[in-house]
Amino acid sequence: MPRPSKRTRSRKPVSKSLPGSGNTVHYKEKGNTAQLCFICGQQLGGVKQAIPSQTSKINRTRRRVWRPYGGQLCHNCLKNSLRIAARHV
Repeated sequence: MPRPSKRTRSRKPVSKSLPGSGNTVHYKEKGNTAQLCFICGQQLGGVKQAIPSQTSKINRTRRRVWRPYGGQLCHNCLKNSLRIAARHV
């Protein structure tokens, strides 16, 4: 019986063969997800990739870029949206 933390569909079981002609079941770990821009969907630079449970353990300076909308918009989309906002003022 697997450990309670392994009893989930999100961790896929993988059968591995052992050197002594036996088999065992390992469970795949969850992969890292890249942070994406809300507008264009481009991967954000300067933001560390981690699964959500590990994101809270990362240093605050590595979680996001320290500009307006850092960690949410890429630099190109931010530049374009600031231009549009300045034209409408």
